[in-house]
Amino acid sequence: MDNDYSVILEYALYLVFPALVLPLLIAAFFFKTFPSKITVYAFFVVALASSFSFLLGQENVPTSVVVALDVLFVAIVFADWLTAAFQGRGVVVTRNAEHIVSLGQPLDVELVVTNLSKRPVSLELIDDANKDSRFLPAASDDLLSERDEKNEESDSAAVFGLRKIDPNTQESLRYRLVWDRRGSFQFEYVFTRYASVLGLWKRYIKIPCKSSFQVYPNLCQLAQFQTLGRSSLLFLLGVRQMRRVGQDAEFERLRDYTQDDQYKFIDWKATARRNKLIVRDFQTTRNQRVIIAIDAGRTTMNRSGGVTLFDSALNASLALAYIALKQGDEVGCLIFSDEVRKFVPPRGGISQMNALIRGVFDVFPERCESRYDRAFEYLAKNSPKRALVVLATNILDERNAALVENSLVNLSGAHLPLGLFLREHSLFDAVEQYEELERKQNVESDKEYLDKRKQKNPLALWIERFVSERE
Repeated sequence: MDNDYSVILEYALYLVFPALVLPLLIAAFFFKTFPSKITVYAFFVVALASSFSFLLGQENVPTSVVVALDVLFVAIVFADWLTAAFQGRGVVVTRNAEHIVSLGQPLDVELVVTNLSKRPVSLELIDDANKDSRFLPAASDDLLSERDEKNEESDSAAVFGLRKIDPNTQESLRYRLVWDRRGSFQFEYVFTRYASVLGLWKRYIKIPCKSSFQVYPNLCQLAQFQTLGRSSLLFLLGVRQMRRVGQDAEFERLRDYTQDDQYKFIDWKATARRNKLIVRDFQTTRNQRVIIAIDAGRTTMNRSGGVTLFDSALNASLALAYIALKQGDEVGCLIFSDEVRKFVPPRGGISQMNALIRGVFDVFPERCESRYDRAFEYLAKNSPKRALVVLATNILDERNAALVENSLVNLSGAHLPLGLFLREHSLFDAVEQYEELERKQNVESDKEYLDKRKQKNPLALWIERFVSERE
């Protein structure tokens, strides 16, 4: 009986180490605490050594010594786990950033980490990320650590290295965020990692920290227009303000007759009162209507200069809308592909600029054939008043060019059409380089021909010229 009991006890000793480790691993799972690589290797080595000592038998290695060493190892690991399991309590993170962002422009982001606990906290921090964003180090702050080469998301996430925050204090971490795509985006969390005293355990906590971003088209060009407008330097951008003596119906003033004036503009009543010829001057009618139609089909999905042709058309359209609104005109926008995607009715006032930006910032081109006929039919129903219709599109081939031409011709009855055609610089530059090379080759060949002719004697040249004249 004693022999059976000793055998059972001997086999039970094999389970001492797993019995000690299993509760620790379960607690680590619930507390989101994970062992480091050193801890995993140490567990493996201790388990292998314990198993090997039990196989050697009690005569060679005392079982009590092996069990004591296992208990000591687990106790050290457990004590170190306690230093990490309860970290993170009282740590609050807030994100301060503007919610309206321009495409491709750096945005200053500040993370404020506050330690409300009564003991210092050592942590690493990673901000939320998005596939359409990338981070840059802060311009005047060196708190941003080098990217972790092993982190695959380091290109789009801001990583801050290990730092210590004292009790009841806060620390500001700054970086710059650049968005490469328009639309609405959200950052949901800030990810923190706490290390134990001996570094055997690490705890990961996901702290809720919501921030919404509205990425609009690049508005820096509009700010440049506004700055130049205040300083009366819009002529640097090609904008000219000149007085036009128009022939519209809006009366401006009376003036003396000149030899170049037409008789139909003579004001006979004013002429009778003043006893001399007086003519009426008319000014160009304001409050005109401008509708910008932007093609969002497959032809505008190509990229030129790092951005899509659709984005280039959108930026140019917003610049045109800004200038037209400043001049007192009404501006609307129509975005279409195989169907009408977005329509902003034409209105006046500088507040219409905000309506245009909010209406088109989250529209993207699609891989489909553009239907110009449907777009202009929709325009005829929803905006029948005569307007200047600016069509921004990209022409790829003769068939596409014929469709655009027919659509603009059909539109000319009710509206005044204007085509704005985008250009793919990579394609045209390659063609121009080929044409330039061909031209140089032709010049060289012509030069060789002239050199050969100079080598002939005068009689041969006279005969050749005589024969060519007779022919």
